Amino acid sequence: MTAELKVGDIVVDKRRGRIVEVTAVNGDELTVARPAGLSWTAQRQDCRPANATERRDFEIASRRREKSKSYTGPPSPLGGDGT
Repeated sequence: MTAELKVGDIVVDKRRGRIVEVTAVNGDELTVARPAGLSWTAQRQDCRPANATERRDFEIASRRREKSKSYTGPPSPLGGDGT
């Protein structure tokens, strides 16, 4: 029997060897996503709940992704508008 998985769970897609977040559940089909936004469908039986280390690794990758999205680069040496 496979584990009951729900939206928001962090799981391992065993076929791809990737730690992902469940973003949708449609019967035995899951939509899963990586922190960078890449998503795909996976079968429930091909996924297992992530262990504590895997969940931590996923959270670190998610935070790193959020931090890089907010980075605007160094200030322009010419001033605020680049002139």
